[in-house]
Amino acid sequence: MPAKIIDILGQRFGRLLVIERLGKKPGITGRAIYWLCECDCGSIVEVSGVELRRGNTVSCGCYSIDRSTIHNGRHTRLYSIWGTLVKRCENNKYKGYKNYGGRGITLCKEWREFKNFQKWARESGYEDTLTIDRIDNNGNYCPENCRWVDMKVQNRNKRSNRIISFGNDACCMSEWGERIGEKGQLIRDRIDKLGWTIKEALTTPKGQKRN
Repeated sequence: MPAKIIDILGQRFGRLLVIERLGKKPGITGRAIYWLCECDCGSIVEVSGVELRRGNTVSCGCYSIDRSTIHNGRHTRLYSIWGTLVKRCENNKYKGYKNYGGRGITLCKEWREFKNFQKWARESGYEDTLTIDRIDNNGNYCPENCRWVDMKVQNRNKRSNRIISFGNDACCMSEWGERIGEKGQLIRDRIDKLGWTIKEALTTPKGQKRN
C-alpha cells in the first residue's frame, strides 16, 4: 500500500508556514512530498515534508545567515564555506589549491571580506542544504559566476564530467540519461564499449539494436 501522506498544511516549522501542497517533484526519485512555504522574512520556498518534520529546514535560509552575524559569523556553515574559498584561491599549501588558485582561479576583491560574501549569500538564495557552485568552471569566485545549488547540480558541474553534444544541447551523461529516460551508464557503454555514435546512443530505445 502507498505510504499515507501526512497533512501539514497550515502548520508552522520554525520560520516557515506551510501554505500549499505541491506533491512530488518531477525528476526527483523517492516518495518525498513537497510543500510551498512562506518564510517570516517574506520569501517563498519549496521544502519536502520530511525535511520540515525532522527540523532540518526551519527557514528559507535567512535563519542561518542571521545567526552568522553573531561573532562576525565565525563557527557557522556560511563562514566555513567562505574560508574554504579563500584557501582554495590564496593558500598554496591548501590541498586543493592546485585545482583553483594554482590554475588561475581567484576570489574577487569584494569577497575577501566575509560581510560582503554574507550579504551576497542572503540576496542570492543561500540555504543550509545548498553548496556554492561556479557556473563557468574556469571562471573566478565572484557574484557574476556563482550560485547556490544542490549536490546533484554540483556533481554535474565538475570538470571531470564528460560533456556530450547533440543537436543544440551539451550536457553530461547523467543529464542525457534523465532526458531520454535511461541511465547515464547505458549511454556511456553504448559509446565507449559498443562503438555507437552519439546519435545512436541517445535515440535508440533500451533493448533495441541500432539500425
